[in-house]
Amino acid sequence: MPTIQAQLPRTVRAAPEPLGWYIRPSFVDHRRIADAVAGRAVGLHGIVFDPAYEDRHSELRDLIVERNRDAVLDPRTQELATIGGFNKRLSELPWALDRPHRPDDFANMPARRIVESIARHVVEKGYTAVLAPTHYLESANSPWLDIDARNTEDLRRQLDVAGAGNVPIFYSLAVSSKSRFGCREPTCCPKGWKDMLDNPVRHSLVQRSGEIQRLTDVPQHLRAQRFMEETLRPATDAAVFAESLSFGAERLAKRMRDNRKSLERLRVGLGEFAERGPFISYSQIPRRRVMRG
Repeated sequence: MPTIQAQLPRTVRAAPEPLGWYIRPSFVDHRRIADAVAGRAVGLHGIVFDPAYEDRHSELRDLIVERNRDAVLDPRTQELATIGGFNKRLSELPWALDRPHRPDDFANMPARRIVESIARHVVEKGYTAVLAPTHYLESANSPWLDIDARNTEDLRRQLDVAGAGNVPIFYSLAVSSKSRFGCREPTCCPKGWKDMLDNPVRHSLVQRSGEIQRLTDVPQHLRAQRFMEETLRPATDAAVFAESLSFGAERLAKRMRDNRKSLERLRVGLGEFAERGPFISYSQIPRRRVMRG
């Protein structure tokens, strides 16, 4: 008799949800992005659009919606409330003022009008998602934290009333870059970035002193590599991140670019030097005055 083997069900692990991938087109690259999307060469979840470039990016927005991807409106409220981010182009947005927003601009009815304007824009332009009208937070005690939460809830209500209940709100929690770049050493800057900005010379001297002391404790033939890994590499990474931020001010952006390029040149040059090593310096270290008696 033939043997019949029962096929038992197998446990199949569910495929993980893919990470969200959203991009922002610049003023000039929207056509190339559209070509890639039209050719199905990329698997984007959606595109975040700048309302200041709305007419220029309209064809790309229509294409993204047609491809069943999210066209996300960024109301640019974060930039609208910062000196460096606010500019004439953004001041022409329907929910903007002729100056940067302040927390007291979002008291009761003024806040309602701003949120209503954003919700109306989402519906009129056919966006399928929107970033919450949040602001940069300099600390956990920032007044913007409660304001942003209330405005997000109100935006949800306004979208629902306008028949856009299927439009999701993506909450952008933006911690000020001061928190990233601010000094975290209590012996150097007890109050963090505030002390760092109030007395940058002291901060710089304390940091360089610490670097020299740490290198002093490292064997001489390992110092170049240690300096690259513990000091130069983090500084370069921070410079790259700083350059990627939307400062709004071209002068400041140029300084960030120049600083990044300078660090990269140092990193490449020192890397080539370290690869040829190890080197032993024959330079005599001057005796400190306290040691000379």
